[in-house]
Amino acid sequence: MFVQLNIVMVVDVNKALMTNDIENSLYMVDNSTNSTNKGTSLLSTNAKEGQVLNWIIYPMNTSAYSVSVKKISFLEEDVCLKLNSYGKKYAGLDTAPTYNYWAGMVNINLKKKKYNYKLQLELSNQYESKTFEIESPSINVE
Repeated sequence: MFVQLNIVMVVDVNKALMTNDIENSLYMVDNSTNSTNKGTSLLSTNAKEGQVLNWIIYPMNTSAYSVSVKKISFLEEDVCLKLNSYGKKYAGLDTAPTYNYWAGMVNINLKKKKYNYKLQLELSNQYESKTFEIESPSINVE
């Protein structure tokens, strides 16, 4: 049994909205010991077949916007089994936080190589919603 890997994404919301650029406004880290490009949107997470991955997202520099992952998709093949969203928007206040994460298990019998994936991130408040896409993060199957 492997330790679950947490991929934490921090979005500088004000910067993303002002520059209309998510690549330089997204900071990603994980708890894998051998990953590369930590602290950037180019994070390459080292993972093993059968290992569970959790993507967790947090906003930074905002109180009016929530951030969530709309979709995660791998560019080549199904790298993760049961890749799905878990979380909930809290009812009541318009500015209530969103608890949102994605999880999936690294498929078995994958070639040992790097697999890029696409993130669709949504920044929203009670008046508007903006979706950003990025294809630079990856999972490096060991």
